[in-house]
Amino acid sequence: MNQLKLSQIREELSKIKDYDSLKKEVKKLIAEIDKFDFKKTISEERMKYIEKKFVEIMNAIQTVQNEVDTVIKKVTKGRKDATKIVKTARTRFMKQKKDLEKMAEKNFSYFSKKAKAAKKSALAKAKKSFKTKAVKTVKAAAKSKIKKASK
Repeated sequence: MNQLKLSQIREELSKIKDYDSLKKEVKKLIAEIDKFDFKKTISEERMKYIEKKFVEIMNAIQTVQNEVDTVIKKVTKGRKDATKIVKTARTRFMKQKKDLEKMAEKNFSYFSKKAKAAKKSALAKAKKSFKTKAVKTVKAAAKSKIKKASK
């Protein structure tokens, strides 16, 4: 398998038309891969360089993975803390709301009684002032008639 070109691979794939021929080609490729000896094609120095770079890449991946895990833990912990704070605030709010509603119910009757009394007194005052004005106008009209009659 000495450096097959991409065009050759394409030609080989276009030849494969059915399942049996595909099986034969796969078996042929497996045999070629088994025969391939990378130590002959890749020098020992190059192999050591590749192994060194592989170890460096794996270490970098591990470091990045640890950092990502740490950040994810912080985010999930922060989210849990935030939801906990929101829940406590909501329960406090609901408790205060219920307390205010109870207090308003108890005191609303007092306020409504006061409002009714104030309304009654305002009506009484209005009636009284209306009556006094009406009486005054009637008296004034009577006086004017008396004055006209006496003339």
